[in-house]
Amino acid sequence: MKMGLLKKLNTLLLCLLFAFSLAACGGGGSSDSGGTGTVSLSLTDNSDGYNSVVISVMEVGFVTNDSATTYYNSADFETLPVILDVLELPGASTYYMGDIEVALPASGEPLCFNQIRMVLAADPKKPEDPIDPLCVDEPFCNYVVLEGDDDTPQWLQTPSGSESGLKINTPKDFCLEEGDDTLSVVIEFDPMTAIVQQGNGGFLLKPTGIKIIEGDFSGAPESYIDGTAVVPVSKIGDVCDVYEPPPTVTVNAYNSAVVGSAPSSSTSILLETPLLGSEVDSAVCVEWCALEADPGACEADCTAGTSPECFYTGDFKLLLADKGNYNLEATWDDFVANEDGVVYNSSVLMILE
Repeated sequence: MKMGLLKKLNTLLLCLLFAFSLAACGGGGSSDSGGTGTVSLSLTDNSDGYNSVVISVMEVGFVTNDSATTYYNSADFETLPVILDVLELPGASTYYMGDIEVALPASGEPLCFNQIRMVLAADPKKPEDPIDPLCVDEPFCNYVVLEGDDDTPQWLQTPSGSESGLKINTPKDFCLEEGDDTLSVVIEFDPMTAIVQQGNGGFLLKPTGIKIIEGDFSGAPESYIDGTAVVPVSKIGDVCDVYEPPPTVTVNAYNSAVVGSAPSSSTSILLETPLLGSEVDSAVCVEWCALEADPGACEADCTAGTSPECFYTGDFKLLLADKGNYNLEATWDDFVANEDGVVYNSSVLMILE
């Protein structure tokens, strides 16, 4: 949804597509001449709660199982170094960084990675410290601007991000090997988990809040389920009551074919401003139903669930590595909504009760 009343999930996605061709470089006796792998990197985004999330990327590193780390910079990517506001990416919300080749062992053993690192430009720690030339025209090398904050930049601290790099662990090893010629992963950056507001008002980038999801999400629009969560709140006269703090809804997706499994994907969304039911009808139902075969019937079903109360609303996106049907559960406090059998590459409206 592209309406100001509705907030989109605050996510930075760093898409890493691993593919290799053994024919590209074969034979030889060295341990790293068994072939090459092509690594394609791109960035894509969504937004919620921030006007800007700016990072200055200098290098990208990959750590293999034997702890060897290889960094790639401007010599490998024409696009590096680069300053990106990840909420304003060009080209259908995707920023293409480039391709690199990764040498494969001649022994035929798989080449496995257990960590990805992003090296960011360093902000001066003291007034007398030099400014990185990349950032001379920016307030900081890495910073955020909050919604409703008069465009005031807030420095984003990045512990070790400018030295060894932000250390993003893989949930399990991902490997390149003969016969398994494509491996894709997504690094999901959700500011609700990856950015921490400290007691002194500062902002800290927390690598443990960044997660890796396996699956080919690079330009694959069917790789997710998106939707809107709606939470009711009482109405006092003609004015909506408010929750303090505002609702933070957690949405989990479970593979319907696997009983008792852990969530295949999970996200949290902050719902900030309550709307009258009539506003929800026009802001949510009409747009949701515009592409349906029978928009009128769809709107009737939708508005029956929203009028005439007040509601908080917010958009979410769940990235999914596997096609199929999923059971969705949205929860906040004592409110819950369930939608079973939701099809991969579809949208859903979840009204919590």
